Formats: sequence, structure tokens, C-alpha cells
Amino acid sequence: MFIYLQLIFTLTRALIVKNDVTSFYQDMIKKQISFLCESGRLTFDNGFYTYQIFLKENHTDYTNFTDADQLWIMLTNNGCSSIMHAYDKYGPFVYQNRQLDLHPYSYNKFINLLYIDQPFGVGFSEGIGEKNDNAIKILQFIEEFLVNKGIPNMKIMLYGKEYVSSLFSKIIENSIGYNLNIEGIILENAWVSPIHQIGYYGSFLYQLGLIDDQRRDEIYYNTTQIQVQLLNQNFTNLTQLKTLVNQSQSELKLIENDGNNNLEDITQFINDHSFQLFEINKDDYSFCNDTQHEKAQQQLLNSTLFEIEMILNKQKMVIVLVKQIQFTVTTPGIVTWVNQLRWQHITKWRISDKKFIREENYDKVQNMTKNKTVGYIKQFDKLKYIVAYDELFKLLNQIIIDN
Repeated sequence: MFIYLQLIFTLTRALIVKNDVTSFYQDMIKKQISFLCESGRLTFDNGFYTYQIFLKENHTDYTNFTDADQLWIMLTNNGCSSIMHAYDKYGPFVYQNRQLDLHPYSYNKFINLLYIDQPFGVGFSEGIGEKNDNAIKILQFIEEFLVNKGIPNMKIMLYGKEYVSSLFSKIIENSIGYNLNIEGIILENAWVSPIHQIGYYGSFLYQLGLIDDQRRDEIYYNTTQIQVQLLNQNFTNLTQLKTLVNQSQSELKLIENDGNNNLEDITQFINDHSFQLFEINKDDYSFCNDTQHEKAQQQLLNSTLFEIEMILNKQKMVIVLVKQIQFTVTTPGIVTWVNQLRWQHITKWRISDKKFIREENYDKVQNMTKNKTVGYIKQFDKLKYIVAYDELFKLLNQIIIDN
């Protein structure tokens, strides 16, 4: 009887308001779409989270999935919107020059994508009294959502960038008692250990030709001073560290011109279509919530190496994605923190071989097939370190589909 009442309580504590918006997107791009597009919100007793889900290509409903299918939960932990990236990065759409189109390198060509705007105050999501329990809210959301869709056993991977490791560890730690098949986490260019990651900015930018040797030496001196203070646990100057994370105007301009969409235009697009997408008559959608974003910035000072070790020790997969040319978080800094893990199998991971992933391209002019190396994977047991030379999509497509 107790279990029955508990089940009733679980199923009635949240309400899903959903909209099939596939036809909306088809009208916008003037093309047929082969996958289900759904927007909506899930209501808790003290607020709601908005979401968008895009099934993988050639799936127009929640049936006909196999045991190999996965759902990637796309999350942020920086006070900014996750849903924005449905029109950017590796989402199903691109929005450029105020025109919407299908993304040629969308992850949903081989995986299901669920974007959730959280915590309260981010995007259109709103509520009161959340404090620090958004990890619990996310677990409630996912469990409720999968039961509602009839896919409670779907394999789940948590996907995020930069500061998400602390959020992911809270989700994994609190997942006991939830009927969820969380396989692990995917960290793209993650900020995990400041003391190990900030020391490479000078040499990295110098090798890329962005700064001269005098600026390189200046950065080296500044980062060394911060590392010493972090080691002695007496560094509290967050502003100084934030300045080092974004080293120069040249670097920032390259990031802005890296082919990413105009965030202001995407924000306006969501505001213009808030009712069609979420049945919300509001026009105050913003990319980042200033209060939540400032709170998230405090994580720049914190190491989450212990949390990553905890996830591995729980036999969850940890996939570390690295874009070879990425400026906010440097590649050498990431491999350094990975090597610092005190995981029981880290020595075996260190000596494991790199497996290079190649892409075949047909050259019409020369009438021949050419092989191009798009990156490599280094793996032992539950730890995968993946470096992409080109688009992350090409690398993950090869790894997930062909392996």
C-alpha cells in the first residue's frame, strides 16, 4: 500500500504541458523534418522548467527505440540557457542572419536531445524556494518525463560544458531512489581544476600566434602567482581569475567569430515565438540570468576532481570531450587535470593507446576516396578522453555509430 501511495504521489507531483512543434519548425524552414520536435514545460509544486526535445533522425514518436538508443540531457550550470543551444553549437537547427535552417552537424542525427532550462530564473523557467536543490528538480523532471513518454528505461547521458561537473556530481549522488538509467556524463571543454588548467594559457595562445613572447611571459608570471595562492588556499580574487580565463581581445574576437550564431537574434526568435513553443505569453527571455550567472562564476575557484572520481567509482561513464582549438578552456589544461585523477584505474588509462578516428571522403575531382583523421579516443574502463581535430559531430558520429 505504501509503495502504491508513493507511486501516486510521484505521478501527481508534476504536470507536463507539451506541444508538438514539428510543423512549426517545418513552416519556418520550408522543409520536411524527419524527427519529432517537442516543446513544453514541466510544473513542480513551486515552479516550472521549460524544455525542448528533438528525437534522433527518422523518429517521429517515442516508439521503436532499441536498447542501444540514448537520450542526452543537455544542461548548463552557468546561469545561462540550455535551450538556446538548440539553435547553436550541435543542436538540430542553426539561426543565422535571422533565418532558421537544419544544422548539418546536429547531434540528433544519431542521438536524442533534451534541453532543459534550469534553475528557476533561467530562460522562461520560473519558481520560488529552489535554493540549491536544482539537482533534485532535474532528477524529478527526467523521471517524470520518461515515464510520461513510455520510455522509463532509456539510457541517459548528462551533457554539458565548462562548469557543469559540480552539477553532474550532485545529480549522480542524489539519483539513488530514482528509476533512471543514467549511464554517465559528457564534459565538453570542462573547467574542473583551476590550479591545473590556468597555467597553459600563455604558451597555448603563443603557439596559436595570438600573442607575442612578452605577453606570453606576462601571462605565465600572473598564472604562476595565482597557482601558488590556490595551492596555499589563500586566493579569493575572482575578478583576476576571470580575466585570465578570457586572456585577450584577440581571443574573444576569435570566439565570437567562430561560426556561432548571434545570441541576440536567437533570444529575439524565442521571444517572438514564446507562445507557439511554450504557450507562454512573455517576451523577457534572456540568454543568461545575471544573478544566477554571477553565482555560477564563483565555481571558477573550485576544483571538482573529487566529484569526477566519485562518478567513476560509482561505475558511471565519464567522457571528456576536447575541441583541439578552443579558447575558453585550453586543451593542455584539460589533459593535465585528467592525469591528476586519483581513480583506481588512472595508471592503466595513462598507458592505454590512442585510437585515431578517420573519416572517409570521396573526392569527385580525383575520383578517389580519401581518409581524414578527425580526432582520437583514449579509453580505459569507464574513462574516455576524446580529442576532436575537426567538428565534434564527426568524431562522435564515428564513435557512437561505428563502434
